[in-house]
Amino acid sequence: MNIFYFDRSPIVSAQAQPDKMLVKMPLETAQMLCTAHRELDGDEYADEVGLYKRAYWNHPCTIWASHTDANYYWLFEHFLALGKEYTQINTKMMILSKLIATTVSTRSITLSGNEIVVSLIGGPYEYH
Repeated sequence: MNIFYFDRSPIVSAQAQPDKMLVKMPLETAQMLCTAHRELDGDEYADEVGLYKRAYWNHPCTIWASHTDANYYWLFEHFLALGKEYTQINTKMMILSKLIATTVSTRSITLSGNEIVVSLIGGPYEYH
């Protein structure tokens, strides 16, 4: 369960992922996004639309994803870009990308703050 941060832009960061990493990163990212919804908004909506079950809630990356809406939406955009990159090597990912994009984007999440908090990613910004 990780977020590989190659660039400030979530799209460029996804494009920089080596193909070998793209095999698991969309799934891990989807789990973090779904867990944020479950933890902050409850299970009812998540169950209704078929989001993943709560996973790795105490992991630093999952905590980071739900810390502010800027973090969450950076990760959401990154997820969509990862899906696009992944579909270039595997069309099965298109199904997951569409499901999560539809269900997650149709509901606002209860978060606060509008700046990305880099310190929770795993160290000082200069190491990213």
